[in-house]
Amino acid sequence: MVAKMSLGGFRTSLRRYCRSLAWMPKLAKAKAMRHPLWALLCALLLSVILMAFALWLYDPESGFVSALMEVLPSFLGEIGGGDDGFASVIILLGLLASVGVLAIVTALIVNRFVQFCERGGIIVNNVRLRQHIVICGWNSQGELIVDDLLSANPEMRGRIVILADIARRPIDDDRVVFLQGNPTNDADLRRASMEEASSAIILTDFTADPNEADGKALLIVLAVETLNPAVHTCAQIMNSENRDHFLRANTDEIICLEQLGGYLAVSSALNYGMSQVVSELLAFNEGSEFYRYDDPLPDALSGKTFAEAVRILGERQIIPIGVETVRTEEEMADLEGGRWDVRQGEGEFLKRCFAVNPPSTYRLRRNDTLFIIAEERPEEL
Repeated sequence: MVAKMSLGGFRTSLRRYCRSLAWMPKLAKAKAMRHPLWALLCALLLSVILMAFALWLYDPESGFVSALMEVLPSFLGEIGGGDDGFASVIILLGLLASVGVLAIVTALIVNRFVQFCERGGIIVNNVRLRQHIVICGWNSQGELIVDDLLSANPEMRGRIVILADIARRPIDDDRVVFLQGNPTNDADLRRASMEEASSAIILTDFTADPNEADGKALLIVLAVETLNPAVHTCAQIMNSENRDHFLRANTDEIICLEQLGGYLAVSSALNYGMSQVVSELLAFNEGSEFYRYDDPLPDALSGKTFAEAVRILGERQIIPIGVETVRTEEEMADLEGGRWDVRQGEGEFLKRCFAVNPPSTYRLRRNDTLFIIAEERPEEL
């Protein structure tokens, strides 16, 4: 019969071992608090070691490895070994510990699955995309915007990212990526690869006060433009008086819902059927839509007047309605006639000049951008 260690000696050794655990890093403890599954696995591993150590101290001549091999099967659901009362108690405790941990792990998995279903599916942590569109925030118009983006360009599948501080996926469409986060936070914007995005759409909060909603949208614009000055920002605002603030923040496109709704109502009242025409041109479904053609103009159009371009493209059922050109200060004198909207260009002395229905005598340049109405986006003009 193997000599047994006295009960007092066993308690002393166990107490010393417990004190030795003080070296555990605080970082591991914090991680365990944040991740319950990690904490359970660590507790289970620690239990195996402690019980094997206790059995080894009780019977030193058997060796720690033998004690570990005697305890381990109980944590896998198998009862075996235990030639005396103390070993049987240790094995039984191991079995109970394993069953308890298994029950808790199962509950955690079920809880995660329920959360997954409640929030509407997968919410990714970050994306690695280039030349994609990021929708910042969410409102009742978001689903329509996503549908039109996908209808306008099927290649946008998987290249539309929604970044919003909401609990669940706002749209059930696997062609769209959803990230849960705050669009005013740089870290969350980087998770959405805002540095590599081509466009950012900032949706206003319809549930908030107009000035409060515009203030939040302005913070988003500032965060986006600071992180990626080259991105094309399009922001919804509710109060037209805040328009100048967004212009100072270098917002490329400002959609004032207050003004647009009023303009459309007045225009429809004076010109019957105008709302149907505008809806047809703005919705990317059947029929014709607005398109921006910014590729270099072909020889057939370069150097031609706007009136000649209307005639040439009209034969192909394409209607040019506007032009955007980049000019120097000296070249601005060539833009006589018509109403030109002038903004700062890419260079210090360059101006971006835009006009709807410019003078018929205006001559197109090869690098001019045309705004057209067509049934589909033309590959070339």
